[in-house]
Amino acid sequence: MKTITLLFIGLNFLFNNSFYDIKKSDIQAFKVIEKRTKYNGIYYQYEIKNTGHTIIPSRSYKVFLKVNGKKISFDKATRELKPGQIIRYQSVKVFYKKDYDFLNYELEIKIKDSNLENNKLVGQSVL
Repeated sequence: MKTITLLFIGLNFLFNNSFYDIKKSDIQAFKVIEKRTKYNGIYYQYEIKNTGHTIIPSRSYKVFLKVNGKKISFDKATRELKPGQIIRYQSVKVFYKKDYDFLNYELEIKIKDSNLENNKLVGQSVL
């Protein structure tokens, strides 16, 4: 009788817990947009998105934009991010052809969330 009771409790626990909606937190390095100035300089707009199911608290993550290995823009005093919400940033630094031929950019979010693979976005711009 004890075996059947334990089996029933175990199966009940297994089935009940498998139907719960697991709440996950996830921020994605969503998009980097190359912008051109009047004199063909490049600066960047970039976006991060909360693709998870929970609110990401303010100051619990950090955002960095690096170009050619140098940190050119960052946000360490981040704000709360609701599920589905996008935050757009814009770099101040402008790059010109006389200085570079290519720009290698990296948008990185520092946070421990459910999907670490989408916390970084890399690409290249041609001047």
